[in-house]
Amino acid sequence: SDYIHPLGEDHLITVGMDAAPDADPEWGNTWRVAVSLFDVSDLTDPVLADREVLDSRNSEAQTEHHAFTWFDEQDALAIPIQTMSGDWALQVLNIDTETGVDLVGQVRQGQLTEGMVAPEGDLGECTRIRRPIMMEDKVWAMGAGGLTAASLDQPEVELAAVAFTGIGDCWPEEGE
Repeated sequence: SDYIHPLGEDHLITVGMDAAPDADPEWGNTWRVAVSLFDVSDLTDPVLADREVLDSRNSEAQTEHHAFTWFDEQDALAIPIQTMSGDWALQVLNIDTETGVDLVGQVRQGQLTEGMVAPEGDLGECTRIRRPIMMEDKVWAMGAGGLTAASLDQPEVELAAVAFTGIGDCWPEEGE
């Protein structure tokens, strides 16, 4: 695991990599981002309680603690990911010590990034979601394109969006 976060006194949530269950080694890149729940009530014998392997090649939460947002009151975790197709999303999961790790859905910023013109034509960093923000029953995805809000229980349904137009190298200069 690359990032470890305590959950109560007896559990840990981790973000790391694991082999994809359906990966073909001949195609290479068999590793995927994995979110795991460990029971550490017996420190001499930690137990993997549950694991969810995501359809993701990487997550900034592996190396940057600000990209990992745990909302204890909602048993919800949000982390930015890059999917295997290269798109960026904010992955929302429910984690409960009794039921384990469950995928809820993803917040995407497709509409916010329309109109971006990236240097050398590579929109990768321009469409990257960098940070999750959680407030009450809402989750916000923050990236170069702006902020997108969704419900924690239906993250794929956009509730609001605020574009960061005209900021940085991802937007055309005025008059272009």
